[in-house]
Amino acid sequence: MDWFDLESFSELLTLYIPRIAGALITLVVGFIVIGWLTGLLRRTMERQKFDPTLRPFLVSLTNCAESRFGGVSSKNYPSKS
Repeated sequence: MDWFDLESFSELLTLYIPRIAGALITLVVGFIVIGWLTGLLRRTMERQKFDPTLRPFLVSLTNCAESRFGGVSSKNYPSKS
């Protein structure tokens, strides 16, 4: 088996597994935080007697905005070049 080198495969695993695990943990924590913030917004609007027809729209809009813009910016990471 000349095409499969166990040593280089082991090096790749040790290099990428921590990165993938960190990315998955960040993703899960991000979803939890977004859910918590969305629930907080929904409960606050209910307590304040906000218009019931606008509540689902604004909660959904906020959820999308948090998902899109709440993430980590790519400029925080150094480039590979």
